[in-house]
Amino acid sequence: MTAAIQLKCDLCGLDCGRHPVTRRFDQDDRSFCCAGCLNVYAILLESGVIAAGQDFRESVVYRQSLKLGLISNRQPDAADMEPPADAEIREVLFQVSGMWCSSCAWLIEHALHKQRGVV
Repeated sequence: MTAAIQLKCDLCGLDCGRHPVTRRFDQDDRSFCCAGCLNVYAILLESGVIAAGQDFRESVVYRQSLKLGLISNRQPDAADMEPPADAEIREVLFQVSGMWCSSCAWLIEHALHKQRGVV
């Protein structure tokens, strides 16, 4: 029996799971755990951060993406995300005009779901 090779995300280093998000950049195939990591990697590559050879994890783009929850170094505990039992419940609808990129919409939705109390 052969063991399956576990790919690590080329951005955050997490396990990519059974269905990694892959893309070819220049001549290199890259694997990512999610579309968020792929998009942040593309931004870092296009901005020259990766080509400069600096540690991209120290870049403003990477740190801000981590802060917003677009990429992650750990899975949040369910208890961290659960709103208090006596919390007020509200439904909010955000309308963002002028957005045409579905990846950007997904990233915004993903970042909001990472916020405590957002269901």
